[in-house]
Amino acid sequence: MSHHPDKSTPPRNRRMLLIAYHFPPVRVSSGLQRTLANTRYLPDAGWTPVVITANPRAYRDVDSGQLKDIPRGTAVHRCAALDTSRHLAVGGRYISWMALPDPWSSWVPFAVMRSLWEVKTKKIDIVWSTFPIASAHLIALIVTKITRLPWIADFRDSMTEDDYPTDKRKWSVYRWIEEKTIRHCRFAIFTTESAAAMYAARYPEEPSAKWQVIPNGYDETIFEEIETAIKTQPTAGNPLTILHGGVIYPSERDPTAFFDALKSLRDAEKITAETFQVKLRASGHDSVIRPMLEMRNLTDIVTLLPPLPFRKAVEEAFASDALLILQGKSCDHQIPAKLYEYFRAGKPILVLANSDGDTARTANEAGIRVTASLECKGSIQGLLEHFLAGPDNPDLTPTRDQVSRYSRKAGVLQLGRLAWRIIGCK
Repeated sequence: MSHHPDKSTPPRNRRMLLIAYHFPPVRVSSGLQRTLANTRYLPDAGWTPVVITANPRAYRDVDSGQLKDIPRGTAVHRCAALDTSRHLAVGGRYISWMALPDPWSSWVPFAVMRSLWEVKTKKIDIVWSTFPIASAHLIALIVTKITRLPWIADFRDSMTEDDYPTDKRKWSVYRWIEEKTIRHCRFAIFTTESAAAMYAARYPEEPSAKWQVIPNGYDETIFEEIETAIKTQPTAGNPLTILHGGVIYPSERDPTAFFDALKSLRDAEKITAETFQVKLRASGHDSVIRPMLEMRNLTDIVTLLPPLPFRKAVEEAFASDALLILQGKSCDHQIPAKLYEYFRAGKPILVLANSDGDTARTANEAGIRVTASLECKGSIQGLLEHFLAGPDNPDLTPTRDQVSRYSRKAGVLQLGRLAWRIIGCK
């Protein structure tokens, strides 16, 4: 496993086929930014990106705002795709195999045909695909088996674990795709060292050089643009505001202990609705979270809010007093992609994650010295009191020199160097 592949300058331009279900105008988590950054920065590494993605009709939620972030002239091919649960269901029901490996499997034949056409007409040199949409790896597998092109497989999350996916049939299909992917790709890229180590242990027959780590990050160009445009003027008397942006999975990011800690602070009159507010933006599970808040009488302190376009979400992060990360022990080998964007916002970050996991470790490396376990009410309450004692506490704020190494451009340039290694240009 390596963070630092060969750094030589590529001799000439080549083409890379990017197979990614998530691409603007889809509105989804920060994982989308990984593929978008490839289109922006791969040319700096000597590679011309050609994107294979799904027709926006398949997306449950869209936001046209990030279409302008696709570099002008980028070839983007949007293949026919349907969402099985929305477009192929009758009376809300559908045959389960129609949603394997995922509800968007209908795009596979169209994406394969378009990819093969691009390989033939554009002289593609390398194929790259990204999970967590399993059908993207399946498309890349078929294309590379037919064309014999080298393949780089990107795993933004682990594809299978002992208890994931929970559906046994889906687990079997995922594991089959995973095994084929690992066997046939030239490099398997992960976002954390722990995830790469887990796969290296799972597939010991594969060469150690196959396992590569490219962390998620933030796009400095976009952040500079937003930071220059906004003018945030704190107003005396406003409540302290903590923001969590993104999905709160009821099990992997269970907020129970966090809410219990808030209740204890309120009961002790250390916080009130007038002095302290928590915003949960785009939780994805409002129906589960709302009763938890009502039971603890926290609905005036904790607000559930709808999704925002990406740039508006970044503006909200800049305007908040602190940012919140939730990560349970079961995801110790994963890091929420938004953590890196939180780093760049330069605000105090309340990290609720296991101290032995990659999320807390990465936060510590970035200069955040105080974290708490998501499962421990007392630990969380202590962290909140630490924040309340001095909201600008440097123990909770990342240092700019450490944050700079997580720029998305650096990660894309690393991908470009890996691609040059594959075709023999070291």
